[in-house]
Amino acid sequence: FILMNLDGYKPGTIKLEELPTEDRWLLSRLATTTTAVTAALEGYHFSEVLRLIYDFVWSEFCDWYIEMSKGRLKDPATRAPAQRVLTGVLDGILRLVQPVMPFVAESLWQALNEAAPERGLPTPAKAEESVCVAKWPTYPEAWVSAEVEAR
Repeated sequence: FILMNLDGYKPGTIKLEELPTEDRWLLSRLATTTTAVTAALEGYHFSEVLRLIYDFVWSEFCDWYIEMSKGRLKDPATRAPAQRVLTGVLDGILRLVQPVMPFVAESLWQALNEAAPERGLPTPAKAEESVCVAKWPTYPEAWVSAEVEAR
């Protein structure tokens, strides 16, 4: 879905204060999930790593955010920010999933490299050639908001 909706994609910096609630919610959840996945990996709790990633990707990113972004992707005024968040979050997901699903992560990373070679959050940069050598994701503490998540 994301790769099919990247026509006209232009990388740009994400400014949290300019984003709608659904974007701020997803970025807060991504930052929170990344912190939890990192702690679970460092503690060798691999089943917890898988559960955290699955819950975020399936229940929050796919079930909610992608569905909410469909209308925004059709509107030229809201298309660019939605594309930036979608590609940035997918980039982060692939970095998180690489230790436990390396072949799937690499396959999707290569496809994303073709469609959006410059991406990342909060500021885009040229993506690494392979997810295997990509830096572990970290996100600003300011992105985490229990209030936005509750809303």
